[in-house]
Amino acid sequence: MPGRYRIDYLVDDRSGQPRAIACDGERLRKLYHNRLVTAPPRLLAPAFARLIDPAWLLEHWQLSAAGEALAGGRRGFQVIAEPPAWVRRDAWTRRDDRSSCRVAVVIDAELGIVLRQVSYASDRPAVRFELRGVTAARPGDAADFGLAAPAGIPVIESGGGPLQELDLSAPVRAASTALLQGATAATSWLQRRLKA
Repeated sequence: MPGRYRIDYLVDDRSGQPRAIACDGERLRKLYHNRLVTAPPRLLAPAFARLIDPAWLLEHWQLSAAGEALAGGRRGFQVIAEPPAWVRRDAWTRRDDRSSCRVAVVIDAELGIVLRQVSYASDRPAVRFELRGVTAARPGDAADFGLAAPAGIPVIESGGGPLQELDLSAPVRAASTALLQGATAATSWLQRRLKA
């Protein structure tokens, strides 16, 4: 963290989405079912960064301890976080609905990361993130942030643009790259003309 990480998605029905994402600080690699896309490095997505570093809870949230809890087979402490009054106020009824935006988290007792985060809307669970299979690395262990293409899977070099990661045929990919380069050149030319 923040520039070295690996996420393996264990859910099978992620059609069109990567099965694994790894960043070693130099290259970002996304493994799809039929290709490996490499791109310049990127920071960990905010949804995951919030689980690894729960410091966001200390910014404006009103926290209350809710005892010990188990999440993913690990012991943790449950914390209920409620937003400040200026976020909770319902503009239509002018009432303070404390339960409308609350978040319940389980923080790992050993690692200090968020094992489970459940966001509520009107007292009903709306969004849930959970880490499973979490283990602490032993001292001296080097984490593996690499990701290699399985045999027969092509490796696609990308500049990081969204079109370059799509599952496009080689001619369509070349045409989209040429179109993007042409648009960049035209924008640059237009900016120079407007400054002159």
